[in-house]
Amino acid sequence: MYFRRALGLLTTNASRARDRGLRPILHLDTHGDEAKGLEIRPEQTFIGWDDLGNKLRCINVHMHNNLAVVGATCFGLQAIKSVSLDMPAPFFLLLAPPKKVFEHFLEEHIPAFYRSVFELQPVNEAHLQHLAPEFRYFHCEKMLFIVIARYI
Repeated sequence: MYFRRALGLLTTNASRARDRGLRPILHLDTHGDEAKGLEIRPEQTFIGWDDLGNKLRCINVHMHNNLAVVGATCFGLQAIKSVSLDMPAPFFLLLAPPKKVFEHFLEEHIPAFYRSVFELQPVNEAHLQHLAPEFRYFHCEKMLFIVIARYI
């Protein structure tokens, strides 16, 4: 309930952020399950990867394709499952691990990643410096290429 309400608020406020020229980073820091999706606490329920992608898609559309998502959650890369050739991208950029990620890695590397980004280092360079190889970097244009390749 809290998570869905938060996503609703993000969607509602996306237009205001867009009008101010802001490019938000949505940081997801929770447990993830490869099959079930993202765990939502305190309810201890799951939002499926496709459902999450659909909610992110609404925000990204309002943001004119400027939403970056850092999925600091096990199997966070599963969020790309909702990518479809006939629908808008759920995010401009996704940084997430394809498998289980350990807390000590997150505690050590996530703050350094954000420090670099806030000091105006390009996100792709900050990713390479702090999060790779545990996190994959997916840009929407790269995702479009993958979806077209799957379609063909």
